[in-house]
Amino acid sequence: MGDGIVSEEQTGEAPGAGSGAKVALVTGAATGIGAACARALGSDGFRIVVHYRSSEAAARELADKLPDAMAVKADLTRSEEIDALIRELKEETGRIDVLVNNAGYNVNAPLPLMKLEDYDAVAAIARGTWYLTKLVLRRFMLRQDGGRIVNISSVVGHTGNRGQSPYTMVKAGFDALTK
Repeated sequence: MGDGIVSEEQTGEAPGAGSGAKVALVTGAATGIGAACARALGSDGFRIVVHYRSSEAAARELADKLPDAMAVKADLTRSEEIDALIRELKEETGRIDVLVNNAGYNVNAPLPLMKLEDYDAVAAIARGTWYLTKLVLRRFMLRQDGGRIVNISSVVGHTGNRGQSPYTMVKAGFDALTK
């Protein structure tokens, strides 16, 4: 190519992947445990992808504090948004070395009063997390030198918790997936 543009085929990297830093995608990273994970990985030299669904201001503020980080929005209950997220990350980073599955959702209500829609809202995040994990494995980790997946769970996946049956079921499922 005489125009000075180097293609992905020549470098083996996607455009935007030239920083050389390993990349960590942390879901639900705008606040709480996710933000703590993002800060810790960032201090270890990872380029952080700060995922959020609704906490945009917090996600952008965190990404601004971390070197070469980026904030990305995706609703993990919607497969088309997960597909778009994967495409964006392929283009922007070219790799994912660490996936921290932290995003979650809970509805507190006694089981007899809980609506099916409440269960579906909690379970949909688990479904999306499974789908995201599958895509990260197929599109990144199995095509590169491997990677690491960290599933953030909860003790309630083992003990149960009154008024949180969908959440405890989801966390038990994550524990089984992790094994």
